[in-house]
Amino acid sequence: LLSKTSRTLIDIRSALRSHKEMLRSFSQMCSKLYGAEFQNYMSVIEGEYGHIEQALEENRQTLIDLRQTNDSLLSTKTNSTMQRLTIVNVIMLPLGLVSWIFAMDSKYLSLNTPLQLGLVFASMAFIGIFQVAYFRSKKWL
Repeated sequence: LLSKTSRTLIDIRSALRSHKEMLRSFSQMCSKLYGAEFQNYMSVIEGEYGHIEQALEENRQTLIDLRQTNDSLLSTKTNSTMQRLTIVNVIMLPLGLVSWIFAMDSKYLSLNTPLQLGLVFASMAFIGIFQVAYFRSKKWL
C-alpha cells in the first residue's frame, strides 16, 4: 500500500511540474491576450496550484514518516525472530554435542547398560532445562 501510494504521489508530482511551467508562461501572456481583468482569474488559478502543491508535499512527508515507522516495526520484528532462533540454536547446540559425542564408536564412550543411557538422557534434559530457565530469567525467552 505504501509503495502504490508513493508511486501515485510521484506521478502527481511529475504532472504538476509540467503544469507549473505552463501556468507561469500563460500567466505572463494572459493579460496581453485577454485583458487586465483576466489577471484576477489567473491569480486564483495560481493560488489553487499552490494549494495543490502544498497538499502534495504534506502527503509526501506523511508517507515518508509512515514508511520509516513501517521499516522500524519490520526491523524490530526481524530482530525478535532472530533472537528467538539464536536462543533455540544455543539450547540445541550443547544437546547435539552431547549426543554426537556418545554416538561415536569408542570403547570409552559406550552406552552398554540402560542406566548409562538414562544418565546421558537425564544430563541432556538437565542441560536443556537449565538453559531454558537461564534464558527466561534474562527475559530473552
